[in-house]
Amino acid sequence: MNGQITMENDSTNVTENNFQMARPDKNIGKKFLAKKRKFSEEDRLILIGEEVKETIEIPFKKAFLFNFLELEDICLLSEDEIIFENDERYFIKNSKKESGLFKVINPKIALFKKAKENSLQAYLTGIDFSKKIRSSKTLPNFKQKHYIRVSIKRNFMNNYLLTALNKKLEEAGFNISFEKFPQSIAVNVAKDFNNNLMNMKLKDIFKNEDLYNIEDRTNFESNLKIVDKIEKEGNPELNMILNRKFRCLFEEYLNSEEFGIDEINRLKNSKVEKDEYYIEKYIFLAQHFIEFCTQ
Repeated sequence: MNGQITMENDSTNVTENNFQMARPDKNIGKKFLAKKRKFSEEDRLILIGEEVKETIEIPFKKAFLFNFLELEDICLLSEDEIIFENDERYFIKNSKKESGLFKVINPKIALFKKAKENSLQAYLTGIDFSKKIRSSKTLPNFKQKHYIRVSIKRNFMNNYLLTALNKKLEEAGFNISFEKFPQSIAVNVAKDFNNNLMNMKLKDIFKNEDLYNIEDRTNFESNLKIVDKIEKEGNPELNMILNRKFRCLFEEYLNSEEFGIDEINRLKNSKVEKDEYYIEKYIFLAQHFIEFCTQ
């Protein structure tokens, strides 16, 4: 880093109730036992059967509802944050697992490869690039914060996110692929627009026609058909991904090898000169992008 200080323009700006306890009937236990003896052997077997049925059906219903109805926000920042084997939302649990009555479901909802180490440490210099610094020199456009944010968002949406989504589609047996997001979404870094976008589920971004311009109809309709097909067929893993918020997907991306290795190498090998200053600034603005959009 050359230490040069430059100037840029940031273009985006209970009431209590009294009651008496009824005295317990001392003969209640005897009465109950007397009634119990009146049950025939057939009645007893029926009751036992209902109990067994309930122990099997309830966990199954819970798992079904979680997988195929509206999901709450799932923000997977690291693999250690969710212990799948202890969470009935991710598994169909029952007392008959050994019999093979139900198949245990373990959906892998991560889209990106979790970074094994902090490959960005060398670029974290502690410089606060969010501050405006006065200088007699003006930065070229590609080094200004606005254009770097555009590059960050566009490359995430139309490169890494789409590639990961289409890979999941292929693994699930779909012979179709998502088309690129239009420029009206991918390069829009206005705060009001992205503040709403960050809290939208991925499926809603694909479905929300108001986000698209007239000229973007082709890709919009193509992607909408894919989302409808996924929901209709009830693929658990793909539905989980589609029900994740945009900000959660972006956070996962920032902690992935795709960002820490692939994206940084892309910047280094770019035809446009991307020096150490640019890469440090790119990483800083990416790590603070959600904060920028939602502050």
